[in-house]
Formats: sequence, structure tokens, C-alpha cells
Amino acid sequence: MATAPLYSAAGESIGDATLGDDVFGQPLRIDLQGVSRVDSKASGEMITGELGAINTVAAPRKVVPTAVAISNAAPMFVYDMPPHSVSVIRLKTR
Repeated sequence: MATAPLYSAAGESIGDATLGDDVFGQPLRIDLQGVSRVDSKASGEMITGELGAINTVAAPRKVVPTAVAISNAAPMFVYDMPPHSVSVIRLKTR
């Protein structure tokens, strides 16, 4: 599992989790402590690209968000993040 720095934030009222991976693309173990139930299907967006990639007038869509679909969400699950990426995941809890 991830040993590189990972940054996350969660908004309780909207149920989003923002995950940022510094360098290494690898499976991340997500542990939602204190949450007893999570729908197995989750969605969100991800931005990824080569290190230093930017959008320009000539290439305005070099770095764009893409949809994320997760089918194994749970109070504890594994999420595969590509290198140099940021993901926003929407989890439904009950």
C-alpha cells in the first residue's frame, strides 16, 4: 500500500473524499473509520497527466478531468490511483 505522501479531505455534508497522489501510482487502502455502511458503487472525477503537464492555447485539453466509477466501495477498500493524479470520490453512506 501507499508509502508516499497522500493528501485527503472529506466533506461530511456532501460525502466527497479528495485524494491526491504525489508521485507513485499504486493501490491505496481507504479506511473510513467510524463509517459502518457505504454503497458499493461510487463515482467521481480524476485529473492525471505527466509531471509538469499543463493546458495551453495550442493544447487546451492536455489535462482534463475524467469520470471515475468504483464498484468495490466499502468502509475499507482499495482504490488504484495513477501517478501524478488527484481524485474526488463521492461515497454514499447510510
